[in-house]
Amino acid sequence: MKIAKFELFKVPPRWLFLKITTDDGLEGWGEPVVEGRAETVAAAVREAEGLLLNLDAGHIEDIWQILYRSGFYRGGPILSSAMSGIEQALWDIKGKSLGVPVYDLLGGPVRERIRVYSWIGGDRPADVVAAAKEKAAQGYSAIKMNGTEELDYLDSYEKLDAAVARVGAIRDALGPKFDIAVDFHGRVHQAMARILMKELECFRLLFIEEPVLIENLDVIKELRRHTVTPIATGENRIITRHHSPRQLPAQPDRPSRKTPNRHRCHRSENRQTPRPFPGQTTRRNPARLAPRLLHRRPAVHPQCRTRPRHQHHPDHQTASPRP
Repeated sequence: MKIAKFELFKVPPRWLFLKITTDDGLEGWGEPVVEGRAETVAAAVREAEGLLLNLDAGHIEDIWQILYRSGFYRGGPILSSAMSGIEQALWDIKGKSLGVPVYDLLGGPVRERIRVYSWIGGDRPADVVAAAKEKAAQGYSAIKMNGTEELDYLDSYEKLDAAVARVGAIRDALGPKFDIAVDFHGRVHQAMARILMKELECFRLLFIEEPVLIENLDVIKELRRHTVTPIATGENRIITRHHSPRQLPAQPDRPSRKTPNRHRCHRSENRQTPRPFPGQTTRRNPARLAPRLLHRRPAVHPQCRTRPRHQHHPDHQTASPRP
């Protein structure tokens, strides 16, 4: 069962498929592609072909190690996607040669049914409510949508209000049992992401995806402390297990009155919290935190808790001058 031939098939507008054929006629299919880089990945697959011809197609782990370790530069989205497509095709061949589905080779199925959501856009389409209703009519119980168009480091509240209004319109139309996930696509910078995540909390989102890019791990940890909404991240930006961050913050439970949310995060995250210097207090001054954490601009949607738009926190009041 030797590898005899590679064939690539590009399907417009952006898909790429690989067929590997063995010398005894078995065929396996894989999908080596990075969005917008199909031709680049195809070149990487063709380069790998020279290393793999006439090798045993059943030696999948050995082939993976050859592809990953044979060059000086490893990983990255292009090389890893090429390797993934090749590996998929080899597993397909392995299953066909043994007459079993691939999931049996990987330990067997773990469920008979799985819940899925559908994508509706959301950053630029004008009527996301109609799209969400269409998906609900098709039987979906959850959708995912873009949070907003690209934002500057410090952008206008008008764009944030528009994003909140779109999510709120879907919640009003489909009710609290219909789940909504919002994808920021890494388009939002830290300052605006924190505000937008806070204002979306009242809609009880299924999750928020990529509030910032995954390489900004410290920022993700900081955002984790300021929201109870689950955060999803990674997607195609974490390429292999060798490149995944090792200290992603834990997802805390929803806060209770007995245990503040920030305390839960501190216990469940990194244990290497620096100790205070002698004489240094570990408690922060609430008045110093107030402009950054406590004085929140109220959400504009009726479902969110509202208060007067320009109400100041008590800690902001200036003490009367001494006589």
